[in-house]
This record gives sequence, C-alpha cells and structure tokens, in this order.
Amino acid sequence: MIVAQLAIPLAAVVAMVFATWFALDILLRTRPGEGVFAAAERTRELGSSYIWRYVVLSVTLGLAGGAGLGAAVGAYRDGVESGAVAGLAVLAGALGAAATAAAGLALGERASERAATAADRTLRQALAIALWAGTAPALAGGALAVAGVAGLYGIATRFADIPSGEAGFLVLGAGAGAALTSLAARLLAASDDADEEDGPEAETVEAAGGAAGGADAVALMAAGGGAGLVLGAPMAQLGDDLVWIVTPLVVMALGLAAATIAGITLPFWTRAMRNAGRSVVAGYAIAAVVGGALAFLAPVAMLEEGRWWFSCAGLLGAGLSALLFLVGRAIIGDGSGYRGTGAAFTLLTGAGLVAAFAFGWQVEIEGVSSTATALYGVAMAAAGALALAPAAVAIRGFGSGAANAVALAERAREAAEPAEGEEAVPAPMPLGPLTATAQRALAPAWCHGIGWTALVGAVLVGALLLAVRAELGNVAASDVPRYVQMAAELGVVPDFEDIEAQTAYDLASYRDLLDRHDIHAADAPQLMLAGEAETRRLLDLRAAQGRLDEGIKAIAGGPLPFPSLPPLRLDRLVGVGALVALTGLLAAIGLAAAGRRAAAARALGAILAAAAVPVAGALIVRAAVGGNAGWELAAGAALAGLIAGLALAARGGGKQGVAAETGLSLAVWLAAAGAAIAPALVAA
Repeated sequence: MIVAQLAIPLAAVVAMVFATWFALDILLRTRPGEGVFAAAERTRELGSSYIWRYVVLSVTLGLAGGAGLGAAVGAYRDGVESGAVAGLAVLAGALGAAATAAAGLALGERASERAATAADRTLRQALAIALWAGTAPALAGGALAVAGVAGLYGIATRFADIPSGEAGFLVLGAGAGAALTSLAARLLAASDDADEEDGPEAETVEAAGGAAGGADAVALMAAGGGAGLVLGAPMAQLGDDLVWIVTPLVVMALGLAAATIAGITLPFWTRAMRNAGRSVVAGYAIAAVVGGALAFLAPVAMLEEGRWWFSCAGLLGAGLSALLFLVGRAIIGDGSGYRGTGAAFTLLTGAGLVAAFAFGWQVEIEGVSSTATALYGVAMAAAGALALAPAAVAIRGFGSGAANAVALAERAREAAEPAEGEEAVPAPMPLGPLTATAQRALAPAWCHGIGWTALVGAVLVGALLLAVRAELGNVAASDVPRYVQMAAELGVVPDFEDIEAQTAYDLASYRDLLDRHDIHAADAPQLMLAGEAETRRLLDLRAAQGRLDEGIKAIAGGPLPFPSLPPLRLDRLVGVGALVALTGLLAAIGLAAAGRRAAAARALGAILAAAAVPVAGALIVRAAVGGNAGWELAAGAALAGLIAGLALAARGGGKQGVAAETGLSLAVWLAAAGAAIAPALVAA
C-alpha cells in the first residue's frame, strides 16, 4: 500500500513539473519570426475566441452536470455526502479536461509559430519544439486525471466517511464530466469547421482537435481509474486490503513516469536520427517499453493472489496500445487509408479484451467469483493500455502542431517572396519531411480512440453491474420484501407468489440471525447476497480481526445467493427503448458534427440532449414503471452509447474524424454517467 500512496502523487507531481518545464522552455527560449508572427495573427484571434467559448461552456456544463448528478444521487440515497462527492467528481472531471484542452491549444498555437520560424533554419529544432509542445499538455492531463481520481476517492472515504465500494462508483462522475467537456470540444470544433482545407480557420480546427485529444485522455483515464476502484472492491472487501482497489490507478500513474522519460529523451532522438518520423517512433517506443514493463511489474509487487495473471493482463493492455499505434501508422499512413479499417481495429481490441478476461478468469481467490476476477483482469488491461495514453496524446498533439507549423511557414514564405527586380533570398529548408511526419503522427490517434474506448467501456459496464449488485445488497439488508420483488423481476427468484413468500421468510430469518450475532452493519448487505464460500471468507477475516466470536463461523451462506453480476433484462421494453433511442440520438449528433459549418446551437443542443438522457430518462421511466426499470435504462444507455459510438467511429477517419471522435466521446460520457447514476436508482 505504501507503493500506491507514493507512486500516484509522486508520478503526478513529476509529470506536472516536466510539463511546465517543456512549456516554459518553448515559450522562453524561442521566439517567432516577424513574418510568421504576422501570418499567424488571424489564427491567434480564432484560437483565443475558441478557448474563451470552450472554457465558458465547459464550466457551465461542469456546474450543471455536477449539480444535476449530485442532486439525483443525494436525493435517492438520502445522503448529502454521497451527492456532494458525485457532483464534485463531475465538476472536477470537467474542469480538468477543459484545462488540459485549453492549455494544449494555447501552447500548440504558440509552439507552431516558433516551429515555423525554426523550420527556415533546421527541421530538427522545429521537430523538437513540436514534440515538446505535444508532450507538455499530455503529461499535465494525465497527472490531473490520475491525481484527481485518487484525490476524490480519498475525500470520499476519509472525509465524507463513504464506504470504499460506494465511493468507487461516485468517483466515476469524474470520467463523465471529462467526457462531457471533451464532447463539447469536438462539437465546437465541428461548428467552426470551414469549407477551405487550409487557412487560419482550418488551422484552428486542427489545433482544437489536437487539444481535444488531451481532454479525451483525461476522460478515459478518469473513467478507467474510477471503474478500477469499483472492480477491485470484491477482492478488497474479502482481503481487507485496499491495494486491490488502487493497483489499476498505480499502473496508469507509472505510465505517466514512462511518458515523462520519453519526453526527456526526445531532443536526443531528433538530433541522433536523420529521419524525422523515426525520432517520433523512437520516443513512443521508449514510453511503450518502459510503460509495458511497469504495467507488468506493478501487480507483481503489489498483489499477492493472482499477481502473475493480472501482470500479464496489464502487459497485454500496454502491448495492445502499442500495436494499435504501429498498425495505425502502417495501414493509414498519410491519412488516405482510413475507410474500411475501423472494423479491423474494433475486432483487434475485442480479441485483446477477451484475452484479458481469460487471464483474470484463471485466478482463484477464496470467496471471490471467477467473474469478478475476470473483470478485474479487463480493468488491468485497460490500465495498461491507458498507461501509454499520455505518450500517444503527445504524438497526436505533435501532429497537429507540426501540420499547423508547416502551414504557417508556407504562408510566411509566400508573403516574403521578393518583388520583381529585388534580390532573391536564400532558399529555406524544404517542409516536405515535416509534413509527412505530421500526417503519419495523426493517423494512430483514431485507432487508439477506438481501442481505449472499447476497453474502458467494457470496464465501465462491469463496474456498473458490480455497483448495482452492491446496492441490491443494501436493499436486501434494509427491506427484504422489496428485495425479493426486485430479484423476481430480474429472474433470480421464480415469479410465483408462494415461492416469493417463502424466499422472503428465509431471508428475513437470515437477517435476524445476523443481527443476533452482532454482524457489523457494513457487512450485512454483502452477506445477504453471498454464497457459502464468500460468507466463510468474510467471517474468517472478521474473526481474525477480533470483531466476531469464533462461534459465528457456524453461519453458512445466505438462503438466496445472488449471481456475481445482476442479469440485464434488456429484452423488455425499457432496454429495447434505451438502445433504439440512444442509437438514434448518437447518429443524429454524428451527422450534426460531420456537417460543414454546423450551427453552434445545434451542437450545444446535442450536448444538452446527451446530458439529459441517462438522468432524466431513467427518472421518468423509474416513476412510470417502477421496479428495476431505472437502472436498467441507465445500463441500456451505457451499452447503446458504447455500441453505437464504436460503430460510428468504425466508419472511418480523415474528414469523418470529427464525427468518429465525437461518437467515442459520447460513448464514454454515456457509459460513465450510466454507471454513476444506476446504483442510486436501485435505492429509489
């Protein structure tokens, strides 16, 4: 546990320090030339306008989303602390993603001016400037995501006194808030899109897209880290060891260290290698090797049971991320080969997901189901993949900055051409190598988006189901007849009146037995749903801690063991309606984002509609239908967002990239929001 307590804050602080150093080195040690500065005037104006609108929109969405989600959670759980933590998580995620995107855009534009100036003398210096300009916001965003999730979890458990299992799904709000502002960045960029493929407007849209990649990374890392907190709870509860909860977050924090090391070595690679593209690949290779090694070693050092299988899952995730990078560069190349490749990347990620699930399934922990360990294996794979997210986002930012630097340099050179009769100036350096490097750097970003979203989406859905099971345990401990009714609706209990009555009697008797033996109130919900092995493991642990007498070991498992994951009855009207409605909504937003000069009002309306679906739709259906309809609709929203978002992204990239990346951002938002709100709806 000491490793976790030190690794997360230390990696975040170191990453933030080097991000600041990289940014200051660019801004203070280099200056743009007069010609480039004049050529970039319109781009600066558009960029400042975009940043202002984006920050205002992000703060508004963060406050509104945090207030709405916090009020819903607080009202359904009758707890101010839970609602406050959920609302704070949404606001923190929104502000962290907004800060990352805004800082990335501001630094990227100024770095592009300096890189364009340096390109007249040497392409190596221009390459180094663009690389560090992409690395700085990527490191800052990763640090905010990892430290933010860890800080929110600490606030929830230490200061708000919220149980660790419940705190995990409340922290998922950070991923929802970050994904919402990432979605805002995509749609604002789409509303500003110009008909011309070059010029200041097109450069601003490209820079905004690159900066939004940083917001994407914050959203994915926050959502993946929060889901890891939830998926580690079953092992932590039976082992009294919080290391299970924080290990995925530690793996992502160590990925920040790997990206920092790679960033430090970038100037060396730009000087040592004549080929600009190879220097970019060398920097990423350093991050991949170090990050993969740390993703493998962290579980070995921190976990006791199943360490080797979970280490393999972490290494698998890092390897999958690196494979997507290499395959994306090889297949997509200069950006002309996007169409038709999305399905291949989706299937590749699916194969990795199945392998991670199989790794986790091999772990045997007394009292813990194989399903829970398998989902934890997926969480470790997602953490390993996201450990390389800062490095990949850095390259995406480099690609945008280098492309804009080339455009600025070309405009400045055109303006500086001597008039007829004037003495010709020396020929500047050719920009072709830098242009080709920038295009190839942009290609893997879309592949990573598909892979990361699929992994994080699977983890979020698993976290949703585990959190709902825990909430059903709370219902069983406090209101047995209502729990039996809900279990019958889920198909766990046969839907016959006499069987339901007998089951309710058995559960009530078992609850009285737990009360007679002074079972702690925090353990009762878990024991009401536990089978024999899980009950034995928990009671042995409490007896060893001196909290129970040895005689308590005579208690067997509950009369109605609940499945490891609550079954989803998506065959009913609620689930089908959620899938159809969300798929239609996502398609409409994708078409709006892909349209040229899409109206800002339409884009903002789409954001508000997306924000309202998981909460308002679930509440309305909950009040009208009752039973489990509320959380099932939220689960349907999460699944529909993931499926339709990946399907939209798989159509292709290039000029469709705005629509594709918008679909991915919306998918993460719906999944994280659904996972955060669904457990609260169970208690309604």
